[in-house]
Amino acid sequence: MEATQLKTHADEKIESIIHIIERLRGENGCPWDKVQTIDTASRFLVEEVYELLAAIEANDTENICEELGDVLFQVCFIIALYKESGHFSLADIVTTNTDKMIRRHPHVFGNESVTTPEEVKKRWDKIKQHERSEADQSQSIVDTIPKKLPPLYRSYLMIERIVRAGIQRLSLMEVIEDIDTQWMGLKNQIESKLPISEAIGQMVFSLTQLAWIHHVHPETELNHILSSFEQKVRQIEAKIKTTHT
Repeated sequence: MEATQLKTHADEKIESIIHIIERLRGENGCPWDKVQTIDTASRFLVEEVYELLAAIEANDTENICEELGDVLFQVCFIIALYKESGHFSLADIVTTNTDKMIRRHPHVFGNESVTTPEEVKKRWDKIKQHERSEADQSQSIVDTIPKKLPPLYRSYLMIERIVRAGIQRLSLMEVIEDIDTQWMGLKNQIESKLPISEAIGQMVFSLTQLAWIHHVHPETELNHILSSFEQKVRQIEAKIKTTHT
C-alpha cells in the first residue's frame, strides 16, 4: 500500500491552514506573523503542547479539541516556514510519515504476524535499528531522544532504549540495592555537610529505573502528585483567608 492510497478529505482541511499561514505571512499579512522564525515557532509549539497536556490531564474535552487545533496550527506554521525556504512541503511530510508507518507495521500492511503489543514493540525497535544502521552506522540509539525533553521524561526514554537494545539489563533487586546504597550515602553526605546535588540526581535516575521496571511513568505520576498537592495548598490558602476575614 502506498501513501497516496491513504489520502482523505482531511488533507484539504489541513491545506487550508497552510493557506491561512501563507496569507498571514504574505505581503499584506500580519506584521507579527511575518517576523516569526523557526526558533520562535518552535518555542510556541512547546508551549502549545504543554497546554494540550494540561487539558488532557483535566479531561476537558472541549479544551482538548481547541488545544489540539493550536498544536496543529503551530506545526503547520513551522511547515510553512520550511516550505518558504525551499526545503519541504506538507505533502512531503505526509508522504514520508505515511511510508514510515506502513514500513513499521508489516503485520498490518504486509504478511508478517504478531499477536501481542510486546511483539509489536520488539518488531518496531528492530525495524528502527535496521533503518538507523542503513542511514548512519555511527548513530547511537539515544540520539533520537530529544534533549529538550524534561529530564525525568528523557531519563525514562533513555532507560527504555538501552534495555530494549540489550545494552543493559535491569534487575529489580539490583536497582533496589542501588537505591538503598545511594540513600545511605546521601544521608552521610548530608550529615557531613558535603554537596548532595549529584547524589540526588543519581537517586532520581535509579528511582526512574525502578519505575520503568514496574511500568510506571514517573513524569505522569509526579504530575498526579503535584495536582493533589496543589489542591491541598489551595485548601490551606482558603482556610487562611477565612481565618483572616
